[in-house]
Amino acid sequence: NISLDTKMVHAPNISTELLDAYYIDYKVDQFGSRFYGVLTIPKGAKDKKYPAVVIYPGAGVRGYVGDGRFAKDNIITLQVGVHGIPVNLPPEVYTSMATGALSGYQYFNLRSKEKYFFNRVIKGCIRAIDFLGTLEKFDGKNIIANGSSQGGALSLIITSLDKRIKAAAVY
Repeated sequence: NISLDTKMVHAPNISTELLDAYYIDYKVDQFGSRFYGVLTIPKGAKDKKYPAVVIYPGAGVRGYVGDGRFAKDNIITLQVGVHGIPVNLPPEVYTSMATGALSGYQYFNLRSKEKYFFNRVIKGCIRAIDFLGTLEKFDGKNIIANGSSQGGALSLIITSLDKRIKAAAVY
């Protein structure tokens, strides 16, 4: 059993009157690989618990600023990146990585089921559900997986692997 070793840093620059936003990261595996993302929690009653949407990313290398669309409906969102790098770096870092170190990431170690890029990604996507379970404001039972393109595929994969997810919204 591997500790999540979670980190949460309040992000006042992307928080709103309806939600508190946090840059988060957690451990994926025994090798210390990490997932990074943005968590949004509705600003509701102190004792209220909320359902959650996990947003898996489409293909590409970019930063994230969270997803506040669901705040008015009192839903927690966890938007994750899959590349093992912080999601709040300057845009030129992502451009450089997309054309350099992460160019063609979809094919990294394609011939090895243990080392294939998406082996770690799928583990990290499942660990996002574990992360939600550590949140005091999460209702503990209502999770929707969401994503488009690569994120849609990840939503379907994770929904099929993890029965804690109640529904998937993919496109």
